[in-house]
Amino acid sequence: MLRKLDWFWRLLVTGFAFSLFGLGGLFMTIFYFPILKIIIRDKDRKANVVQATIHRSFGYYLSIIEFIGVCDITVENKEYLKGVKGTVIIANHPSLLDTVILMGQMNRAQCIVKHELWNNFFLGGVMRAANYIRNDEDPEKLIRDCVNVLERGDNLIVFPEGTRTPPGSVLGKLQRGVANIIVSSTAPILPVTIHCNHRTLAKGEPWYRIPPTRLAFTIRFSKQCESVDLVTEKTEHHSLNTRRMTAAIKHLLETNILGEEVVQRN
Repeated sequence: MLRKLDWFWRLLVTGFAFSLFGLGGLFMTIFYFPILKIIIRDKDRKANVVQATIHRSFGYYLSIIEFIGVCDITVENKEYLKGVKGTVIIANHPSLLDTVILMGQMNRAQCIVKHELWNNFFLGGVMRAANYIRNDEDPEKLIRDCVNVLERGDNLIVFPEGTRTPPGSVLGKLQRGVANIIVSSTAPILPVTIHCNHRTLAKGEPWYRIPPTRLAFTIRFSKQCESVDLVTEKTEHHSLNTRRMTAAIKHLLETNILGEEVVQRN
């Protein structure tokens, strides 16, 4: 009986959490961002304020969903984020909450978003105000935009898989886009491992498919590394450098993920 009550409560609060997220985005789109647009004219300054707002809002949101019992979130090695800027944050992507969790940890961060979200009724205004990068842009323009973000000093959150990790996989197939960005910018890399105890909120899983126990996320930041150290043998061929960088990123993430899984089992 108690298990059924616990399951039903988590179903209710999960629905509330999703509603709160959507309504929060709509509120900022209708009320906050229009006022901000009038007050701050400079585009870069406005983008910085919007990023800081999203960071704080996501931080509050994560505190709320932890408090009401949707999930538990443990962040390890957050000190590695201190002073980090102009860095590519690469992470695996097991769940729908990954971007929200990472955005809630860092103040100045940009990300590449699905173009469907750009015109989403609830979140489209947030995407546009933050000037996030659309994933349906011309590939060359997308890379240029990402390089510009890094050169401006913003961090760029990228999931090399391009979508959520398929069920049963340690890491899905990596897209070459992130390697292209890194090779084109020579920006440093900060790897992140995201672990979730259930497959709920994974790709293809509806939000209302509640797991038998509360969700538990562990976010582990690793030390920043220089991209030039990952691939020491450079050639004049950009495509070959990109393939090698993709392989190096895959090895780096898989090593961290498998290490994290050993820790979780122990």
